Amino acid sequence: NIRVLHANGAAPHQWLVPVARATRLPLLAHLHIDYRRRSRFVCLLHQSTLLVGVSRQVTEDFLRDGMAAERTHTIYNGIDFSRLERKGDGTLRHYLGIPQDAVVITAAGSLIRRKGQDVLIRAFATLVPGRDIHLLIAGEGPDRAGYEALTVELGVQSRVHFLGHSGDISSVYQATDIVALASRADAFGLVLAEAGYFFIPAVATAVGGIPEVIEDGVTGLLVPPDDPSALAQALVRLVDDPEQRRALGRAAKARTERMFSVERMVANFHDTYERLARLPHDKLGWLGADLSLGPYLKAITGR
Repeated sequence: NIRVLHANGAAPHQWLVPVARATRLPLLAHLHIDYRRRSRFVCLLHQSTLLVGVSRQVTEDFLRDGMAAERTHTIYNGIDFSRLERKGDGTLRHYLGIPQDAVVITAAGSLIRRKGQDVLIRAFATLVPGRDIHLLIAGEGPDRAGYEALTVELGVQSRVHFLGHSGDISSVYQATDIVALASRADAFGLVLAEAGYFFIPAVATAVGGIPEVIEDGVTGLLVPPDDPSALAQALVRLVDDPEQRRALGRAAKARTERMFSVERMVANFHDTYERLARLPHDKLGWLGADLSLGPYLKAITGR
């Protein structure tokens, strides 16, 4: 009694296309990242009945390829708030030797070049000397040793704390005043929505789907990527203005609860599945393939 096929990414999608055609079932491709042009075509993503991106930005390249807009949809990632409500004991600052009145900036994510922690460390190093400001970096990855060496090179190793993988991210957020995300590319930026749940404003780069999570000047501040100076200026604005931090934090909390709950995500998928299940089967077999050839013809002819 299968009614809909759901491919969680491009790799399984390419193998499900012939299955979907043969069984005349609708096929949904759920995309969590950007795909380069070659991958979009090789993985047959244009052959899906519906593309669902975690942000609008994820599906924009498909529209440029010539895919019909009605065959794309956005469902934002959802957060299980009950997981975040398992609060820690609030002792992380004490454990790290950070005074309660210090300003703490936090970055969470894999320690890889795409996440831009090197840009953040360089920006942090230019903040006003003598100010009691600390940077927490939660996460692991292959670039950790290089980032640790960079903090030594810039003379900020005593105020940059590498936490590694954190099994209790709530404790990290509890110790945080500002969340920073210096990504060079990012399809969504879940950490920004999670931080919003804790009334924490964000400073982030205006790349990928991040502007769909952070409303510039309302729930946080957006800056260009690979620009330590612009990032530092935005951080200083929030470090120097506690009232603005609180105002942005309140707006971030409201936006997260309104747009990024797991309940909202599940409801959107439920409605989408039901809509796909109602499609006529005679439109989904091999004879319906010509409905999806537009992007391929455009790629061949260049028009």
